[in-house]
Amino acid sequence: MLLAAKALESAHITHGNINPESLMIADFNICNKSDVYIVEKLLGQGAYGLVAKCRKNATDQAVALKVMAKADAYSAIKELQAIKHLRKFDPDKINVMHCFDWFRNWSPLRVSEIRTIAKQMFVSLSALKELGLTHADIKIDNIMLVNHAATPFRVKLIDFGFCHLTSDLSEFDLFQAPGYRAPEVYLGYPPNEGVDMWGLACTLAELYISLNLFPGDSEYEIMKLILNLLGQPDNEMLNRGCRVRQYFTLDQTESGPSWRFKTLKEYEEDTTKKAAVIN
Repeated sequence: MLLAAKALESAHITHGNINPESLMIADFNICNKSDVYIVEKLLGQGAYGLVAKCRKNATDQAVALKVMAKADAYSAIKELQAIKHLRKFDPDKINVMHCFDWFRNWSPLRVSEIRTIAKQMFVSLSALKELGLTHADIKIDNIMLVNHAATPFRVKLIDFGFCHLTSDLSEFDLFQAPGYRAPEVYLGYPPNEGVDMWGLACTLAELYISLNLFPGDSEYEIMKLILNLLGQPDNEMLNRGCRVRQYFTLDQTESGPSWRFKTLKEYEEDTTKKAAVIN
């Protein structure tokens, strides 16, 4: 996402497939639907993105362009929400930047293109299952285009650093990247190769909507997003998870015991208590 500033007073935010190294190249162009931004130099780089001095091609206006990686899309969205609220005021009077534009630099794929990728990944997962292996880290960063110019959407599964025998997965408390982590891993059910299918499903959804399907900053937020989309598992299923109590509390109701998803306050209080006990 992009933010931009008048005479370097406003800012422009983008997130997407822009290589940060490209911003170190003079005259590198970043385009949205209405403008072209010509990069002049890199101004700075931090944990959540980088800022480049650019010039709007149409008006020759100098702007500061903030670029955030696609992996930090959630942070970009949160920042943009705050900036939209600030636009109610005159930025000069409250001494904040003037943001006049933002856009994504990453377009979603067509269903036909995603289907092509999915078929290849199903072949990969089938081979892993035959060997009794689970990749355990399927995400968009680990699906590599081979040669898009010569063979469009020919992909390969990469990075087997977390690959394990499926029979050994129960030895690990948590695995998979948070936004691609299967619910059974969060809740402590005996995992199997199905966790790879969940990771792939999240990846395919991301290719379609251009955003991580579950972009939470914490395990609690991600679990809440999963429940909002898919609903809460039934009591019988929740009774079997060894990590269920991290996110749910068992209430006594008129019809008997029933699991309830914790409020954020309850989750934070319980997490603090556990940390104190460990220390």
